[in-house]
Amino acid sequence: MEILFNPHHHETFAVTNGDLSFYKLCYGDIVEDEEISVCRFHSKDTDVNTDVKCMAWHPSEECSDIIALGQSNGRVVLKSVEFMDYSSMVHLPKREFFQKHSKQCNALAWNTHHPNWLAVGFDKQKQSSLVVWDVNSKGDFSHMTERNKLSGSELNPSPNQPSVVVKPLVELTPGESVNSLAWIGQSGETSTLIAGFNHKFLRVYDIRSPSSSISSSTINHKATSGICIDPCCDSRIASFGENSVSIWDLRKFVKPVVNIPVNNNIRKVEWSPHREGMLAVLLNSGHDGFGVASDNDVVYVYELHKALYSDQDLNIVGYQPIVRTVKPKLPAGDWMTWVNGFTWLPVQPNSLLTLSNASSFHVTGILERTSACWNGNRSFSVTSGYDCFYYSHPDNLAFHQNSDSIFSAEFVDVGQIIMKRAKNNYGLVNENPLKNIELCLEPENIDLHLLWEWIDRINHLTQPDSSTPAILSPSGPQPTTGFIHNKPRSTPRRQSLKIGKSAYFSGVLAVMKESIGDSNTNHSTTETIQWIGVPSTKSFTYTSKKRNAVLSLCDWGSSVGKAVERFGRNSIGEALVRRLQTSGATERACTIAVWHLDLKLAIEILNLASSKKGNTDLQFSAVAMALSGYTGSGSPTLWLDTCRRLQNELKSAYLQMAFAFLIACAEENKSNENESLKFEPILSNKTILVQDRVAFACIYLPDSSLVSYLSRLASDVTNLGTLSGTLVTGLTGSNGVQLLQNYVNKTGDMQTALLVIMQTNNSQTLLGPNVLHWKESYCQLLNKWKLCLERSEFDLQWAKASGIQRTTSQVYIHCNYCNKNISSTPAPTTTRGRGYMGGGIGMQSSISSCPSCRKPLPRCSVCSMHLGTRHNETDVSKWTSWCMKCRHGGHQAHLMEWFEKHVQCPVTDCECYCGSDLPTG
Repeated sequence: MEILFNPHHHETFAVTNGDLSFYKLCYGDIVEDEEISVCRFHSKDTDVNTDVKCMAWHPSEECSDIIALGQSNGRVVLKSVEFMDYSSMVHLPKREFFQKHSKQCNALAWNTHHPNWLAVGFDKQKQSSLVVWDVNSKGDFSHMTERNKLSGSELNPSPNQPSVVVKPLVELTPGESVNSLAWIGQSGETSTLIAGFNHKFLRVYDIRSPSSSISSSTINHKATSGICIDPCCDSRIASFGENSVSIWDLRKFVKPVVNIPVNNNIRKVEWSPHREGMLAVLLNSGHDGFGVASDNDVVYVYELHKALYSDQDLNIVGYQPIVRTVKPKLPAGDWMTWVNGFTWLPVQPNSLLTLSNASSFHVTGILERTSACWNGNRSFSVTSGYDCFYYSHPDNLAFHQNSDSIFSAEFVDVGQIIMKRAKNNYGLVNENPLKNIELCLEPENIDLHLLWEWIDRINHLTQPDSSTPAILSPSGPQPTTGFIHNKPRSTPRRQSLKIGKSAYFSGVLAVMKESIGDSNTNHSTTETIQWIGVPSTKSFTYTSKKRNAVLSLCDWGSSVGKAVERFGRNSIGEALVRRLQTSGATERACTIAVWHLDLKLAIEILNLASSKKGNTDLQFSAVAMALSGYTGSGSPTLWLDTCRRLQNELKSAYLQMAFAFLIACAEENKSNENESLKFEPILSNKTILVQDRVAFACIYLPDSSLVSYLSRLASDVTNLGTLSGTLVTGLTGSNGVQLLQNYVNKTGDMQTALLVIMQTNNSQTLLGPNVLHWKESYCQLLNKWKLCLERSEFDLQWAKASGIQRTTSQVYIHCNYCNKNISSTPAPTTTRGRGYMGGGIGMQSSISSCPSCRKPLPRCSVCSMHLGTRHNETDVSKWTSWCMKCRHGGHQAHLMEWFEKHVQCPVTDCECYCGSDLPTG
């Protein structure tokens, strides 16, 4: 069943399935996905409404109501459809075209540039199976018999009888069967015809030549049916064969550019008149044993944009185009109803008119695919079909006009943060990494702060003749988490174990694994520590030089000799707790005091915090009372139960972990668990800072349990993309790079990941694929924002960190006379106290002519003076600049002044608009 809209009156269409019917469609009543009402009308001529095999509306607007009909007896009839008052139209008279011994007519096609040309394809016959008639021709009856010539009805037809044209304009391909045909180049002048024959080959004809010398080209292929030209692209053709749709490009008409296999035979293919590269396909009716239609109650719509605009050969098995299934809402409960035909609506975009076998019409819309794109300036665009929506943040004044804002107050654009950081040289202040905490513009990002503090500690630990970082009181307010910015110790102290910078950047896990695996390094030693405030109570701790180094990286200081120097009065542990107390991190200071076995200090901190003026939190007093009841491993059961209930009620994770430690120590004689399981609640608590968990493990876990825990922790922080977890994974290993990659995936902040890893100066890591991808993305952003100076500074730092040699100049100025490089010529030397060009010292470094041939340099296109500059000139305004298109140039300052008011090149008669390519803003 074929449906064909009138190209000039879009509300009317013809339907044929042997019988021909005409309908009128009211667009105002169309409701998608519902059955619609159509008005059927009868044409003026009713004698040719049966036995119709194919049809084609006349392409000329003057003959908009003329339709050509091909019949099974081989006749082609021009029929006038006078269903409205078109009195101003000039109609063709009714005419018929036929050949002697004609077979069934299979295809019709009008030529849009020559609207009087009608191409017709027939079944296999001895005569020509492909002919082109001139419908305006009066006919050539020279070949008719004498008896036929005497027939006045044919020579002088009456007004009610059709005139007969029996001599075609062009006759082609005798003895073949035409499956389908189409004129190529419908949007312009064309005399090229493509046709499919015998389900075996396609052939293209150029009929501009006489019939005896018409040229043709043949392609052997089975996709010869349903030939149709994409209305949006004259060189794109679709055809189908058995279980396959082929897409052709006439510019390379050798083989299909895309082959689309289907599960059943194909009935019809048709290009969308509104969207380029969108093809609809209807399969033949397939019924199972119960008569239910299979694979034929939907129309498949293929979107072929990727295939049609790709340089790759997509004519391969396995190519999957984007497929949309359009399923009309057929009558409910009627399992014998299926789609029998379809066509695209000519006015309503992306809508299909389908016809069921029950003669019901349905309009089904195809939803548009949407895509969004950020432009790097805190705004983005969303496209949906022919509509484009632009959204901008209200703070973005440059792009706020003519745009809608959908951003909430909590919206944070990482692009804007990266731009502001880049302007402040974020990450490039290598001499003081702590400065980057102020430049990161994220005061609440604790992990980011801890990361730069860790890098700063590594720099201090690896400086020549550096001392162990001191534990000093901070200057100024500190965050409530208790992390502060350390400074090098002002008073000398005995040095701890020296570890190379590359080892520190490899992470705590790598440092401890190296310690365990080194037979020349002593393993950790066990020390028994007396509790302060709990008489006759002791606990076991572990110490080694490598553990002390790890504690320094965790900002817990470092002891020199035995582990006892970390505990007790005036110890490193007490100094750490006092520092945290001063910074306002009361909960963290109390818990670390408990972990250092000093209950007296922990209770003192809580009492001091609860007694401060304005502090109404009674939590500290309750915790202090509970801590005072601890008596070691012999603590009563009532106290243990009370502490467990209080632990669950506390809001502070650190205070909860203080009780977890006390309960584990109180029950150590009752449990046979090892240290890692006993302290598991503390080690697995993700709300505790990574550095505190690592430091706790270094003090209380044996060697084997410590490495096992650090390996598990490294896996956790890598999967979560926790920046502070680089303390464990490092930055130079695969785990460290993957951690940063997960952080980038989560936040989009490739700037921090890139600048942090540059601190390692490890060329192997910096030249890895992930890091190079971050670098490319960051550089593209800087280029898009036109931050040329920031990009240059970053490139210098990158080259220095990665060890890449400086790239030689690729663009230089050469002399027009001797063709030698002027910019690379060394500065002229003095001879016998006189300069090269003569004159004083001020003239010795000036270059106004070629140092090789002494010819003068070109003139400035603005001031007309000879160009010239000094060697190693740092003033950009005095440099020489030129346009890469027209090669005209001059002094930089003069050119910038010129292009402030002009766009065209200052050279007379030059039509180059150099100023249009200059950066703005």
